[in-house]
Amino acid sequence: MSGDAPTSPPDGPHHADVRLQREELPTGFILRVLLAAVMVAISLCFATHLILRGRLLQLRPSYRFPERHLPPPHEVATVRQELFRVADPRPTLQEEQRAGLAVFSWVDRQRGIVRIPIEAAMKIVAGQGAVRRTP
Repeated sequence: MSGDAPTSPPDGPHHADVRLQREELPTGFILRVLLAAVMVAISLCFATHLILRGRLLQLRPSYRFPERHLPPPHEVATVRQELFRVADPRPTLQEEQRAGLAVFSWVDRQRGIVRIPIEAAMKIVAGQGAVRRTP
């Protein structure tokens, strides 16, 4: 024999208890099981949709989403967030302005306008007030 399965029954003596049966797939049963599985999957998807929609309506009764129209995130409380330490950090505008309040400098040299530290300005103003009050 060549090892191939015979396609026709062999000619020769047959045993009484052995009968030849064709192997057929129960296509009708397979199709019904497949259809049932698809229907279960679709019904589960629909039930999930209804549950999620009900939950959404509990959270948002008006069904409006105002956060869609929010502006992009902005700086909160002037906190500088950095993942890594910057080797040579650049000062912020607020830090530069605070540093400017603590030093003497010219604002306009031609008109004679100078910038003085706040502490010195308060002493001058307090001294002028004390001089004016004394008769």
